[in-house]
Amino acid sequence: PMYLPLEAFFALVFTVEVATRAFVSRSMLKFLFDPMNLLDMASVAPFYIEVLLAFNAGVKVDFRISGADSAGIMLLKILKVTRVFKMTRHFSGTLVLSDTFKRSMSKLYVPFFMLTLMTTVFALIFYVIEGGNSCFVGSSCEVDWPSGVEDEYEVGTRVMVTQYGTALIPDAMHALFFVLVTITSVGYGDMYPMTMMGKSMNVILMMFGTLYLSMPLTIVGGQFI
Repeated sequence: PMYLPLEAFFALVFTVEVATRAFVSRSMLKFLFDPMNLLDMASVAPFYIEVLLAFNAGVKVDFRISGADSAGIMLLKILKVTRVFKMTRHFSGTLVLSDTFKRSMSKLYVPFFMLTLMTTVFALIFYVIEGGNSCFVGSSCEVDWPSGVEDEYEVGTRVMVTQYGTALIPDAMHALFFVLVTITSVGYGDMYPMTMMGKSMNVILMMFGTLYLSMPLTIVGGQFI
């Protein structure tokens, strides 16, 4: 019950702030195309859009995020979180951090390029090694169907099968996700290589990830000096 008044209060405060800055701005065009001002307007606009949509539909305004909301409504509600970024203007530490990243970007192009290149190469390698054979439930397969696998899917379903069971890395996108998770040393554990060749490549990938992460961290950290 208290959420609606609070939402309306903060929306009003932010609206007054944005409107005041727009009014005193020397150039309205520059104001409208300033990234930070666009972020401010994007954080306020969802409130009024939600109110108008609720008024048009004749229902009570509900600012809570619900699974019953459509994708567009949910996106509008999430956009209001961008209000948090308005606070960064009032802290010198965030300005130092943003300035550091700006000065580091020109030096990070090569590490980013290497990350993209190595991620793509390793993803394709893991897909080839761990992808398995493409089989269709109810039809013959180049490898023997592991016990119980056919019972899990409907007839005609395409399944990537290995001698160990259903492939954990069935396509290139799964392989790309696995490589990124491994390089960043997150390791969710939902995907892992099952073949000896895959495990050997995974060791190389983990070593590459450890060595790679030290490069951009050193570049960014050096800008604080």
